[in-house]
Amino acid sequence: MNFQQQQQQLANSAAIRAEIQRFESVHPNIYSIYELLERVEEPVLQNQIREHVIAIEDAFVNSQEWTLSRSVPELKVGIVGNLASGKSALVHRYLTGTYVQEESPEDMDAGGRFKKEIVVDGQSYLLLIRDEGGPPEAQFAMWVDAVIFVFSLEDEISFQTVYHYYSRMANYRNANEIPMVLVGTQ
Repeated sequence: MNFQQQQQQLANSAAIRAEIQRFESVHPNIYSIYELLERVEEPVLQNQIREHVIAIEDAFVNSQEWTLSRSVPELKVGIVGNLASGKSALVHRYLTGTYVQEESPEDMDAGGRFKKEIVVDGQSYLLLIRDEGGPPEAQFAMWVDAVIFVFSLEDEISFQTVYHYYSRMANYRNANEIPMVLVGTQ
């Protein structure tokens, strides 16, 4: 690797870390709003505010700014599985190195969007992880570079769901074009 390539690698790595920090800084504030919502005594008002916060959160994680400029290489991985599959715990473990015993209802229902810097063959990439909260749709199928199908070894229905999700993905995109991994969790 020549000097110019090393400089580009360092610049990419710094840009990736800055973007991850920016992206992750929003979630604690959103969670604080959800906690404050519990203090609102009027149920109708509480639900209206909650819907607005959800819309803001969705707009943030689904915005065009979810990715950096095209000068930073990225890999897009989708994670799919039913609510009992353990996919959110798997993502949490990968991102933090810690194990969560139980998934929160928020994690299970909404899925999530995550970013991590990875290095492949000496090149920094921004890994975009999209944990789907339901079956894969066409937009998801066209977005991914790879898919991880997750099922629970303790739940046969979650394994059947993986087959259903695989079939659904194949309706939107040729399965031979997408690297796929099957993961069984405990």
